[in-house]
Amino acid sequence: MNGERSFLRVAAVSRIIGVALGMGLAGLSLTTSDAAAEPGVTVNLRAAAAWIQLDGSLLGFPEVEWAQGGADLNGDGDAQDIVLHLWDASTGGTRNLGLAIDGFRLQGRWVALEVREDAQSSSDLNGDGDAGDFILHVFDNATGTIANIGLDVAAFFVEQQGDTLAFPVIEAFQGRTDLNGDGDLFDDVLHLFDAATGITTNLGVPTWRHPDQIQFRTNALAVGVPEITNADFNSDGDRDDLVLHLVDPDTGAATNLGLATGAFQLGPQWLAFIVAEGFQARTDLNGMEIHSIRFSTCWIARRTP
Repeated sequence: MNGERSFLRVAAVSRIIGVALGMGLAGLSLTTSDAAAEPGVTVNLRAAAAWIQLDGSLLGFPEVEWAQGGADLNGDGDAQDIVLHLWDASTGGTRNLGLAIDGFRLQGRWVALEVREDAQSSSDLNGDGDAGDFILHVFDNATGTIANIGLDVAAFFVEQQGDTLAFPVIEAFQGRTDLNGDGDLFDDVLHLFDAATGITTNLGVPTWRHPDQIQFRTNALAVGVPEITNADFNSDGDRDDLVLHLVDPDTGAATNLGLATGAFQLGPQWLAFIVAEGFQARTDLNGMEIHSIRFSTCWIARRTP
């Protein structure tokens, strides 16, 4: 969803979906093939779409109010918002969720969306006394209901496995609450939300607000934990590193691997990661007597089933 959106042209996103985005938001229009029509027959949804995301037969697109004839799509009295819509290819129906968003993730039954308080009638959606936050909501496509999770997820780094969402909550924007008990208000703290049960769990693990620093598989979370506001997790005498942790989503138990890394990949059975010598007590990890943040060594570890 990020990056330059002008001049974007995507042909045949799947066998039934195509989109053409013109120059500038005012010229964006969404065109999609009709699932019930013959191949090659297209239907114009007549939606000024900011970007799109497709999962199976469900297409999500934020509709731009000011490019849609000045329509007030979320009922807040203005036409300045980007409001999430869902189009279901199996029925041909479009649903307006009526929420002004900054980001969303569509996967399976659930749609996670980041609702902007300032664009949603300046509503205080997390009860912290202001209207400047970005609050996680989850839409259930099976029942048509929306749940306000009441937690600030600015930057919208949400990972999902099945019914469970993993995401960082920002202490400074969540009523200035110390969510990991370390005595400060500077952290982004890992939480889980089970959409099937409605239960939210604070794992108490600080995270880094950066893509790929939270990776979620069925039985594990890999997290890059920043030392700067916490502790020297790799015992190298400083607090400048990102140190890899593995978290059990069922128990919340976190295992500190004690290794500084900025790049890792979590698979079904294996965790691969790069250890930076310059951040790991300037240790020569590949026997070449070179110590620099530009040189690193690849490690791989097998996860316990």
